[in-house]
Amino acid sequence: MPSYIEIALGLIARSQKNNKMKTFFFSSFLFLASIACFADSKKQVATVLSDANKMATAFLSKDYITYSKYAYYQTPGKEQEDKLAGMVAQHMYDLEQQNNVITGMNFGTPTHIIKAGKQLQCVVPVTMKTHIKGGMVTSYTNMIAVSYDKGHSWHFMDMGSKSLETLRTQYPDISPNLIVPAKDNESFLSDDPNQR
Repeated sequence: MPSYIEIALGLIARSQKNNKMKTFFFSSFLFLASIACFADSKKQVATVLSDANKMATAFLSKDYITYSKYAYYQTPGKEQEDKLAGMVAQHMYDLEQQNNVITGMNFGTPTHIIKAGKQLQCVVPVTMKTHIKGGMVTSYTNMIAVSYDKGHSWHFMDMGSKSLETLRTQYPDISPNLIVPAKDNESFLSDDPNQR
């Protein structure tokens, strides 16, 4: 018959073994959870860029109704979308009458996606090509991307030349913790090869 000391030592050994197993399983869980979070993050980044490209395709093909569905609104709704579509159509028509045509939009890697209330938000760098009289202008800006549905779809707002602080006075839902990448200076490439 085992002594009390042997029973106690056995319990201690089993307890230590169980603790090691708990530690092992907990560590494994954390590792797998971190992989899952990383995969979700990669998927969300891919969705941000996919939606940005769909918006750009609609814009460049003058489908302003589809374009307006990807815009950011404080109060989303069809009335807002229709109003924006009409304004953009008129604005682009006016630009084209002055021989200014936006010919391309490319998107850089979105900044870290953060949670802001019930929204997810990040900033997407944009490179835009505009043909004007005499040449091509390459300009750089940033768009704020917002998701209302945990990253399944995204809506965008061009920051233009405004700072994050200025935008937040108009759109208080925008997080002050967003990282806004520095913009390159715009460049001009003349149509005349002798002036390049």
